[in-house]
Amino acid sequence: MKKSWFTVQALADGRTAQVAVRGYIGEWGVTDRDFIAAVEAFGEVDTIDVAINSRGGEVDHALSIFNFLRNHPAKVNMRVDGVAMSAASIILMAGDSIEMPANAILMIHSPWSYASGNADDLRQAAEVLDTFESALVETYQARSGKTADELKTMLADETFMTAKEAVANGFADRVIPLKAEARAASAVAYAAALDIPLDVLERAQAEALEGAEGGDTPPAPQPKNEPADPDAQPIAIPESLSSRIATAATEAGLGDFLPCFALDSTLTDMPAVHKAMADAREVFDLCGLVGQADQAEPLIRQRASLAEARKTLQARMAALDEASHTDSTPAAANKAAADSGGAAVSTSGIWAARRAAAHS
Repeated sequence: MKKSWFTVQALADGRTAQVAVRGYIGEWGVTDRDFIAAVEAFGEVDTIDVAINSRGGEVDHALSIFNFLRNHPAKVNMRVDGVAMSAASIILMAGDSIEMPANAILMIHSPWSYASGNADDLRQAAEVLDTFESALVETYQARSGKTADELKTMLADETFMTAKEAVANGFADRVIPLKAEARAASAVAYAAALDIPLDVLERAQAEALEGAEGGDTPPAPQPKNEPADPDAQPIAIPESLSSRIATAATEAGLGDFLPCFALDSTLTDMPAVHKAMADAREVFDLCGLVGQADQAEPLIRQRASLAEARKTLQARMAALDEASHTDSTPAAANKAAADSGGAAVSTSGIWAARRAAAHS
C-alpha cells in the first residue's frame, strides 16, 4: 500500500486529532486542500496534535494551513520530529504550544523563486518576493515578538536554529530532553511498524528486561554484617540491535521506513546500520528536493544508492514531462506565468538549491 506523507487520525477519546506532516508542502506533497479537508472531516475536536518533519515547500499552501489552524477553535500542539525548515516553519508557528526534541532543527529564510523576462518582468518578480517576505515577517513576528528588522536579517541570513536556540528566539516553547524523547520515539516506531498497541509493547519490554535481570532465580545473598559495596555498578543490559535500529531510524528522521530496516538481514551491526541510514537519508532528501517525495519509500525499500535514485527520478520526471506535452520555450514560459497571475513562489529556497548542487 502506498504510504501517505500526510496522515490524520482521531484518538479514542474522539476529541483529539493527531496530524503528521512529512515531506514536501505543496502540490507535490501535502496540499492545503488535503490538510484542511482531513482535519475538518473529524468535526468538532478540542485538541489538534501536529507532528512535523519537513524541509519546506510552497508559501501559499503553508500560509493557508497556518491560518486554518490559527482560526480553529481547538488547541493546537506542535512538535518537530526532525526538522521544520522553510515553509514547514510557517505551519509550526500556528501552534498554541511548540516543542522540539533537543536534536531537532528549525530554519527560516527569505522566499525564493525563478524569474525570466525583461527588466520590468524582473522588477515585478522582485516586488512579489518582497510582498511574500512581508507575509513571513508578520507570521514570525506574531510568535517570536521580534522586530521586523530583526526578522528580515534572520531571513536574509537563512537562519538555522537548534531547539534551544529556537526557544531562546521565541520560535518554540519547550525543549524535549533527547534521551527521554529517543526512548519514546523508538517504542512508538516499533508499535506502529509491528501493529502492536503501544502499552502492550511497553509491558513486553519491561517484562523482557526483568527476565534478563534474573527472572525467578534468587539473587546471591550478601555476606552477613557487610553492607553492599556503594561503588558497585549495576549490570548493564545490552540494548538489542533491533531497538538500536529503531532509534537510529527515528533520529535520522526515517521512522516511517522502520520496516524497511528492521527486516533487512544485511544489517548485522551498527556501522552497517549507520551507513544504511545515511544512504536512505540522502535518497529521502533528493526525492523531496525534486518534488518526488512519494518515490522515497520504494527507493529506500530497494536500498537504492543515491546514483541509482537520481537515474530513477530523472527517468520518471522525463516521462511525466513528456506526458504533459509542456512547451518549455521562454515564450511559452512567459505566457504560462502571465496566465497564472505571476511567478510561483516556493520556499524550498536558497538552502534547497545549495543542497541540490552539493549532490549533483
